[in-house]
Amino acid sequence: MTRAVLTAACLLLLGTSMALAADTLWTRRYDGQGRRDDYAKTVLVDQDDNVIVVGTCMGTSSGNDVGVVKYDSAGNQMWFATIAGPGASDEEAKGAALDPDGNIYITASTGLYPDFDIMTVKYTSQGTEYWRRTYAGTGGRADVPVGIAVDTLGNSYVTGYTIAAGDSSGWVTMKRSNGNGSPLWTAIRIGGLPAAIALGPDNAVYVTGYSAPEYLEDYATVKYSTDGVEQWASFYDYSDNATDQAVAITVDAAGNAYVTGTSASAPPPGGLNQYATVKYANDSGAEMWVARYAGEDGNNAPAAIALGTSAVYVTGSSQGPAGDDDYATVAYDKNSGSQLWATRFDGPAGKDDDAADLAVLPSGMILVTGTCIDFDDKGDFVTVRYTAAGEQEWVLRYNSSFDNDDVAAAVTFDGHSNPTIAGSSFGSGYYDFLTIKYDSAPTGSAEFKPAAPSRPRMCLAPNPARNWTNVQQSLSGAAPAIVSLLGVDGRVVRTQRLDGQTGGSSRIDLTGLASGVYVVRLDAAGRHATSRLVVQQ
Repeated sequence: MTRAVLTAACLLLLGTSMALAADTLWTRRYDGQGRRDDYAKTVLVDQDDNVIVVGTCMGTSSGNDVGVVKYDSAGNQMWFATIAGPGASDEEAKGAALDPDGNIYITASTGLYPDFDIMTVKYTSQGTEYWRRTYAGTGGRADVPVGIAVDTLGNSYVTGYTIAAGDSSGWVTMKRSNGNGSPLWTAIRIGGLPAAIALGPDNAVYVTGYSAPEYLEDYATVKYSTDGVEQWASFYDYSDNATDQAVAITVDAAGNAYVTGTSASAPPPGGLNQYATVKYANDSGAEMWVARYAGEDGNNAPAAIALGTSAVYVTGSSQGPAGDDDYATVAYDKNSGSQLWATRFDGPAGKDDDAADLAVLPSGMILVTGTCIDFDDKGDFVTVRYTAAGEQEWVLRYNSSFDNDDVAAAVTFDGHSNPTIAGSSFGSGYYDFLTIKYDSAPTGSAEFKPAAPSRPRMCLAPNPARNWTNVQQSLSGAAPAIVSLLGVDGRVVRTQRLDGQTGGSSRIDLTGLASGVYVVRLDAAGRHATSRLVVQQ
């Protein structure tokens, strides 16, 4: 049985050579269509502790496809599937969910630039495609999903954005039947973009994202009945003329919604991004409380939210005094919104650590997973377990046998509370899906592998944007950086040189660009980071 590196934050800081460790029950790589890049998006565990990983795989004779692989509880591969659209179309996995029978529902974008559609596919637990349905908006432009949820009857709910004729954007949320995927209802809301979807205890549908008046966004959260009738819409605007973008939502047993996202402390050019978490009442959408986390006076970017018995937990990345990112996890009282605790993970000091996801175990313990950089300038999966009181119990650090870049995407757990993490791992020249299942109890000791110089990081705001956007960068040293904008066909349409600086913010000129989705690539000193940008002219 292999061992994963388990370290406490103080040992990471000191470079200590020995630390506690936990059993790695198994690790698996999945190379979708052979010698191509494969990026895991999410991981699911069914009632039999089988593990399903869904992501995007580069095709051999077509564009990108959706890849699905299922393992049994011992890590034996049960089946895999490739979901490809017609011809050379590009498919990108955006989310997946399970029903009580273990059937798998996947949503993805499909099409060719600039005309993408929303595809939803149902697979049986045995790996047979049961139905496939596509939503195409009326504008002949981009319709792209952002999330999916499934109720106990197997009906699926997908939300995404739609760009209509005239380049106006909006939300589209739809419900499809379990039996054949036929649409039961579709709701469209004009303006802004959705970010996440969740179901309430009565199968009411909650969608959060942001509205976009003059590209200075506010949180926007909408509740629909299970029949698709809008019940309420609520907005959060912390500071006039500043950006507030919701990223995640969860709902409690009473139907109250909890939304978290990034909220600027002041309008540009000043202000820093902070966590802002809002609780909305089930019946009216009234704001019940707001809690903010400013970190250590740097920029903060929440990534995920989850509920415990009496608390709500938010995790993400928080800039430290030196300009590098740390995991930052915050607990709030569900009833009052008062902060119960906040904890940071810095492994080690001066290096980027970006949390991606969290899960709350039945015991009340919290799992946070993400990517930390090692001294070889490559990422490792790093998972931290906290008690309900915020005390760090252990840290699991995984560096693959290829000793290369490993980027965690999602975490969940099985019926024995064993953590299961999925992400992407660079192997023999390409990224593969990487899935790890750990024992729930740490034991023993293992050799420590130190962590390393940071990679460039960036965030774009506003996004969507019209004539300009700001790129917030985190670079090591003073090397100049180049920002390139690529169309979906991979061609560079614009480049701009940024002055070398640490944690700098620069305006990117977008005038003259056609409306659509672009890849923004930041290159500095042989390293790079990428992000997506929606341009609406």
